[in-house]
Amino acid sequence: MLVDYHVHVVAHGEYHYREEWLNQYLDRAQQRGVQAIGLVEHDQFKERIDWRLIEALKRTDLHIAAGLEIDFVPGREESIKRMIDQHPLDFVMGSVHFINDWAFDHPDHRAGFDALDIDQVYSDYYVLIDKLVKSRLFDIIGHLDLIKIWGHRPIKKDSLQHVQPILHSIKASPMVIEINSAGLRKPVQEMYPCRQIIEKM
Repeated sequence: MLVDYHVHVVAHGEYHYREEWLNQYLDRAQQRGVQAIGLVEHDQFKERIDWRLIEALKRTDLHIAAGLEIDFVPGREESIKRMIDQHPLDFVMGSVHFINDWAFDHPDHRAGFDALDIDQVYSDYYVLIDKLVKSRLFDIIGHLDLIKIWGHRPIKKDSLQHVQPILHSIKASPMVIEINSAGLRKPVQEMYPCRQIIEKM
């Protein structure tokens, strides 16, 4: 079954929920043989989601699910719970885009890698991923090894060594790991997660 549960209709705020725009996504999904599509916005754009439009456009030959991709930030767990409870969600994706206040995957902040110890960056990132998993707030873990986006690699421990203990926690939970092809279009030119991690899942 071919599925895509990481479709941002508003992208990063550039677009809007309109019937014609939404139908373009749904039509293209069906043309490509996708049988289930997940419309998921970053939580900062949650107020722009038209839940009634999503419901109205549901099709018998394409499963359409609505979700949120929520940035996991330690200390924000209670507000995340409230956010989840306040919306008619089919699924919730958790991801890490920030280490402290550093948006490491944003092109404008890419240079931050040059000023930091790469092994510490990887360690800090996977500490956050571990906390995300243990929070049990999410159904899907988005782009598990996003920290590699610009091609920076750890020196003392490889990514698999960082993530291996976390995989045990994920396997003991009802969560699933997203396999995301967006990394193939980024400088790292590799899926999230990498093949070595996928083979250990």
